[in-house]
Amino acid sequence: MLETPSSVRVNQRNAIVIAVLLGAAVLMLATVSPVWLICLPLVPLAYWWWRRRTLRRLRVMAEPFPGELEAALRQQVA
Repeated sequence: MLETPSSVRVNQRNAIVIAVLLGAAVLMLATVSPVWLICLPLVPLAYWWWRRRTLRRLRVMAEPFPGELEAALRQQVA
């Protein structure tokens, strides 16, 4: 899947919304019992989990295409 700037923004916005909602849920549960504060580290973990595929794709797209593969593609396809 090719990542476009708009899809990256949508993915980041979704990750922020999920993290904020999870954080709010944990804080609301913490008003009932402080034991729920143990779950607070799940908020950045949820953000990372939602962003990981997109960030991996961006990292792969940033790498240069290997020269020997490009030469083989030019010979076989063009």
